[in-house]
Amino acid sequence: LVGAKQANNANLHLVDGLEVWACNDDVFARTLDIGGAGVISTASHVAGRKMREMIDYPDRLAELDKELQPLYAALSVAPACIALKTALNLQGVLETPSVRLPMVDADEYERDTVRKGLEKLGLLEAGARA
Repeated sequence: LVGAKQANNANLHLVDGLEVWACNDDVFARTLDIGGAGVISTASHVAGRKMREMIDYPDRLAELDKELQPLYAALSVAPACIALKTALNLQGVLETPSVRLPMVDADEYERDTVRKGLEKLGLLEAGARA
């Protein structure tokens, strides 16, 4: 055992002898700030370069985290697999946003919320899927 995924945001702390990874994107910066190793991430699938900057440029951690918070919120509009497949479809990575039952595809509100989150970070190319 080399590390632990910290899922309790209210009790985020290092564990002696173990690496600590954030369980949620929205506490990635806090985890790095206390000396954690990284994040088990949803948002990195669509904003990996920007999230990598948080590791590469620790002096910009607060600024980058603030910039990414709207994306984290947008990807929280639906269960992770639904929001992420929707985002990857909008980016043209996946041909379809469809998920397996018992999940259902994102509805119009969820899809629009994800789209707006991607747009705020410039993560959609011109002519992206509607």
